[in-house]
Amino acid sequence: MGSRGLNCLGSVAAAAMASLAVPTWAAEQASVLPTTNPGGGQATLEEVVVTARKVTEDLQEAPASIVAVSGSQLQAAGVVDVQGLEKFVPSANLRSEGPVVETFIRGVGSNIDSANVDEAVSYNYNGIVLSRFATAGLLFDVANVQVIAGPQGTLYGGTAAGGAINVTSARPKDDAAGAITLEGGNYARAHFSGFQDIPVSDMLSVRGAIDYDRRDGYETYGFDAQDSIRGRLSALITPNDSASVLVFASGSYDDGKPAVAINNPLYDSSNPWKVAPAGPTYANPVDPNYVQRTIETYVFGANADIAMGDNHFTYIPGFVHNIIGYQTYIGYFPHPVKESEAQVSQELRWNRRFDALALSAGVFYLHDSVGMYGGFGAPILPKPPYIAVTPSGQLRQDETSYAVFGQGVYSVTDKLRLT
Repeated sequence: MGSRGLNCLGSVAAAAMASLAVPTWAAEQASVLPTTNPGGGQATLEEVVVTARKVTEDLQEAPASIVAVSGSQLQAAGVVDVQGLEKFVPSANLRSEGPVVETFIRGVGSNIDSANVDEAVSYNYNGIVLSRFATAGLLFDVANVQVIAGPQGTLYGGTAAGGAINVTSARPKDDAAGAITLEGGNYARAHFSGFQDIPVSDMLSVRGAIDYDRRDGYETYGFDAQDSIRGRLSALITPNDSASVLVFASGSYDDGKPAVAINNPLYDSSNPWKVAPAGPTYANPVDPNYVQRTIETYVFGANADIAMGDNHFTYIPGFVHNIIGYQTYIGYFPHPVKESEAQVSQELRWNRRFDALALSAGVFYLHDSVGMYGGFGAPILPKPPYIAVTPSGQLRQDETSYAVFGQGVYSVTDKLRLT
């Protein structure tokens, strides 16, 4: 289908909550927990409704390996980025490599961090497919995260050989409720998050959410530091029981310093008594002010759902724009990277059940425009500025994708289904 896809030691947290009881909706029940029968009977499992296969179904009956995690579970576990999903997803490996997250599910993934190479695990935000550089700033004010193991090429396209990770944001509620959470910890950690629901009318509700997270670096020179702010404004329109439209705009900005592997001790060529390492004589290029990371991601989209008799239609338009500025070192060598990407996508999907047969079909369109620059410094100058950065690679790529997809599930018996 479409292209693309430290723990804080000894932290102390304090939370302040000011809200009315907020009702939960079915898709938010993303945990499978045993419950006790009020009459003292045997414990049963709660019904967990998932949509990872682009149909609404009970998790226990879905013919796929799906892990569903609610937003409250993520918050309780202290998960603030996609790397933290490893706590919940078996056989998953999510590691940060510069401005991207390399994702592997059951050993299937990609470690080629270039904008012109498709991922092997698809990321989707409210149904909108994301590029590998647009996954930062996803996990705040989340309703649930659903991870489906691959291959999932039929429903998610060629970027889902390893599976798909679907992030669903919390929807506006029809009552005036809000919450604020404050956290603090060592390394000057400060974390603030909050949301507010505003019912405008019987048919319109609005929700605003914000998240700010910062801490000093874990490494020498202040490297591996966090400084990010994220926000989202969404509106839910429900003209009747058969139709709903969710419109949202989300943005995130990360200005922390990345983790850097450097030589220790550093070689200082200005010291004539210092024995040079093997190879060329290098100056000392490691300047903490040079190491930087800026990641901007903006997502605009909508989810329109309409039920017409037994037919259910879903339309998901989306626009994703991300800007990356990344400066680090590879050994003694400065390595700046700049990337800009703009993506437009549209998906129209149809679902219907005929007694024992459930059908899904749809069409998909995506246009992606990428510009990328990579430099590689030669730190051989004896005095400041020490480095002379030369371009090592430039890329400009425009890609358009079209797809038609369909899937059917036939229930032969209550225990046997054919897909």
